[in-house]
Amino acid sequence: MKHEKLFDLAKPYLKKNEFGETHTQRVFELARRMLIKRTM
Repeated sequence: MKHEKLFDLAKPYLKKNEFGETHTQRVFELARRMLIKRTM
């Protein structure tokens, strides 16, 4: 499952989270960039 689809499914739960969906999206993006960097 692509992370975009997973994130879309999780949005209702993230809205209730104290960090919110924008924070989680930034963390996902940072983790994705770091993973790509490490695999190169």
